[in-house]
Amino acid sequence: MNVELEANESQLFLEIYAMPTSVCPECTESIFVEADSEQGDIVTCDECGTSLVVVGLDPIELDLTSEEDDYGSDRDDDMNSYGYDDSY
Repeated sequence: MNVELEANESQLFLEIYAMPTSVCPECTESIFVEADSEQGDIVTCDECGTSLVVVGLDPIELDLTSEEDDYGSDRDDDMNSYGYDDSY
């Protein structure tokens, strides 16, 4: 039982002190973001389900995703830079 308690305390420590956090702009719930996150990464709020984009890293800042973010505009931009044009 003591080992289980230590494991729970370790997890709590990581969540509070080691994992970067921010606040959901929709519901104000704390959001834990992976330590190796980069600007442009998409995260989801566990509380309200809103998709959020990482816009700042130090400190972590989150913003609501736009429709373009949800539909892969970055991928389209990358494809167009290689000469692919999917507009008809």
